[in-house]
Amino acid sequence: MQTPVQASKVDKLLEMILRTSGLSLTYDLVVKQSGEPSLLVEFTGADAPMLVARNAELLLALEHIAAKTLRLEPEQHDLIYFESSGFKVNRDRNLQRAAAAAIAQVRTTGQPFAFPPMSSRERRLLHLLLAPNGLHTASAGEGPQRHLVLHPTAPAKTRTTDQHG
Repeated sequence: MQTPVQASKVDKLLEMILRTSGLSLTYDLVVKQSGEPSLLVEFTGADAPMLVARNAELLLALEHIAAKTLRLEPEQHDLIYFESSGFKVNRDRNLQRAAAAAIAQVRTTGQPFAFPPMSSRERRLLHLLLAPNGLHTASAGEGPQRHLVLHPTAPAKTRTTDQHG
């Protein structure tokens, strides 16, 4: 990702959206250089509650438009991070709790647990949270119905034989 070029594109996009939408918002755009370069956008202003209403539909839509404008592949969407009113920080905390509850349920019942549909960023976070627990995760569904399923055991692996003896 060419971060300075991408930051300029996102800045112009957001300026145009805010100018034409009539939303009373400001934003800070920060280019993060440590680790994988990414763009962080923090919205504030009188209309910030609108961004996080209805499970942050508008905030996530703006983030999605920015990712599409930059022609990012789905696996690169978490290189852009839009935040307002601490929504994503709280959402991440809730995902951590949901992951712990799902692990306990799958271990108790031995049955798979399907999370509700969520963004690719949230599914990725859940995969990372669940990975160290010895349970298998898989994404299922298409488009806006894409979700994560936690399985009690990993699928059987194909056994290979050593041809040297």
